[in-house]
Amino acid sequence: MSDSEKQKEQIKARYQGMSTEDLVELWKGSGNDLSQEAAMLLGAELASRGVSLESLPEPPVAVEKRQRDPNVRPWVRFWARILDYILLGWVVGMLLGLRGPDRLVHQMAALPWSNPVLSGLLVVFIWLFVETLLLATWGYTPGKWLFKVRVRAGDGSKLRLYDAFRRSVHVWGRGMGLGLPFVSLVANIIAYFKLTKKGITSWDARCGCMVSHQIIGAGRVAVAVGFFVLVFALAGAMR
Repeated sequence: MSDSEKQKEQIKARYQGMSTEDLVELWKGSGNDLSQEAAMLLGAELASRGVSLESLPEPPVAVEKRQRDPNVRPWVRFWARILDYILLGWVVGMLLGLRGPDRLVHQMAALPWSNPVLSGLLVVFIWLFVETLLLATWGYTPGKWLFKVRVRAGDGSKLRLYDAFRRSVHVWGRGMGLGLPFVSLVANIIAYFKLTKKGITSWDARCGCMVSHQIIGAGRVAVAVGFFVLVFALAGAMR
C-alpha cells in the first residue's frame, strides 16, 4: 500500500470514529481547511450516514493546497464535456434524419435540429441521462475517457445510478445553466472560478464525488485536436 493510500485509509478511519455532529461541524469548516480528497472522503462518510449534503454549505479547501492540486483542471473538464455534447449532437441528428420514410416526417424531425438554440437545449438535457448511465456503468464518458478525467465516489468506486443522476442534474443546472444561451456562459464562468478557488465544484462537493486526472499523453491530445479541427471545418463548410 502506497503512502497516499495509507493516508487515505487513516482519514477514513478518523471520520468513521467521529460522531455525525462533529462531522457536520467539520464539513461546515470550524476554521479548518480541507484538502480535496479529505473533503470527498468526508462527504462520502456523511452520505453513508444518511446526511443530506444538499442542505450543507460547501466545505472549505486550503488555498495553497488548491494551487498545487493536479486535479484542478477546469479547461480539461470543459473540453471533455464539449466533446461529449458534440458526439451526442451528431448521434441525435443522425437519428432524427433517419426517422421514417415519409418526407413530412423527415421535415418535422429535422425542424428542431435546424434551430441552434433548441438543439443546444435538447443535447444538454438528453446528455443528463446518457451521462448518468455511462458514469454508473462504464465510469467514464467518451470525453472523460479521452481526456483521462475520472469521476468516482468518495470510496473510489464507480458512482451508483442515483448518485450519478444527482450529479448530472447539478451539472445540468448549476454548471450548464440548463443549456440556455448566456445563462450557460454565466454558469460556466461561475463554475470555473469556484473550481479554481475551492478546488472542487459545487456538484462534486454536494454529491460526495471525487474527480481525478491523469497525464493525457501526446496521442490523445492529437486525437482531441484532430476532432475539434474536424468539427470546426465541418461547421465552416455548412455555412
